[in-house]
Amino acid sequence: MDETKVISLQAKKAEAAGVHPELAELISQLNGRFAIQIDLTDERLDRFKQIYPALNEAAQQGHKFSVESDDREIVAAFNRGVEVGKAQMMTDVIVCLLEQDGLIQRS
Repeated sequence: MDETKVISLQAKKAEAAGVHPELAELISQLNGRFAIQIDLTDERLDRFKQIYPALNEAAQQGHKFSVESDDREIVAAFNRGVEVGKAQMMTDVIVCLLEQDGLIQRS
């Protein structure tokens, strides 16, 4: 059987730029969301590249709060809110870093 190998262009770009593929995906998402074009090799990303592992770890952290309810929808809504909050925190920190480093500007 002939197996075709699929090569991810994004993963190859990340490898060439010396960044983790998840970071490359995040930069791609930011580019799309804010209609910008940040290149993975831009030297102004160095600080962001250094901070990204800590941000990623913070976003993965659990929380000590829970909703005591028999209603699964309420518990699910609470948990979704927590996840949205984590994502928003990470986005806010990233945007602040990119602004400080001159990669984006508020209009």
